[in-house]
Amino acid sequence: MEEMERVTVNRLIEWLEKHGHTEAEILDCIRYITGSKKPSE
Repeated sequence: MEEMERVTVNRLIEWLEKHGHTEAEILDCIRYITGSKKPSE
């Protein structure tokens, strides 16, 4: 399961990068989906 999660997160990062998101936006997204941060405006 952990390997699948790693692959999924890596694919998400790749997709976000290809769609023009910054590293800060990607980190905000990861933090949000893991429940460690509220969405930023």
